[in-house]
Amino acid sequence: MPRSRHALEYWIELAEQIGDAHVALFLDFDELLVPISPQLRKTVVFSTVHQQLQKLASSCHLTILSGHDYRSVAKNIDIPGITYVGNDGLDIRGPTIRISTSEPIARQLDRNLERVNRDLGDIPHILIEASRFSLTIDYSSHLEARSVIEATLADIVANDTTWKKSEGDGFYELHPNLFFNRQTSICKILQSLQPSPHFTPILISYDVNQRDTLLALGDRGIGIQVTPTAQTTSAASYYLRNAAEVVECLSQLQFFFEQRQSFEKRYER
Repeated sequence: MPRSRHALEYWIELAEQIGDAHVALFLDFDELLVPISPQLRKTVVFSTVHQQLQKLASSCHLTILSGHDYRSVAKNIDIPGITYVGNDGLDIRGPTIRISTSEPIARQLDRNLERVNRDLGDIPHILIEASRFSLTIDYSSHLEARSVIEATLADIVANDTTWKKSEGDGFYELHPNLFFNRQTSICKILQSLQPSPHFTPILISYDVNQRDTLLALGDRGIGIQVTPTAQTTSAASYYLRNAAEVVECLSQLQFFFEQRQSFEKRYER
């Protein structure tokens, strides 16, 4: 696999790949635009980043990706007309697409948690924990409880095929029987932009190292991984060292759009 190239140093090459195509730009909110935090209301999108995003939103199809609830992200970014992907792909909101999966899952999880607590809550030395979209039952301190836990979860998934169970070393997990992640979100958003054949997707993210991510972008896609050094194992063709370089790259991209638009106007005359 070829070594990734620094996006700013190879900017001319990158710009040539874009050419005259429309751009669908995908950006990570978590860590990239703001420090990652479980309390999103305490995060701040720096004014320089926000101004850059506003400009880009008028020049390309901009999507913000996040593991947080999309409504919190949208309130934090507060730029109309862009697409938000929340809860790592369970919810998508934008001008061309609207998918909501998290709220029904959360309601189902509450019902499943009630059933599990009713059937298993009196068993000593097991730990029942519910996260946003999954339920974990740790029986490592009471291995004899495994068969009872297995029977309860098997009955839940038998009566509701939207859930599935998996087993680890001393624990069971109940989670949605769905395949939703940022990669599938990118595919769905790009499909919603059709029938335009001239979109070049660009993904800038810390998590762009898996080939599945790049496959979601299609043949015309450009992956830029945020990592301190060039990678030989990354599926991304380019890299940026840190968030400051991401802002510089976004500025370069906006300048490219403005120059291209200026040229097109002169050509029309």
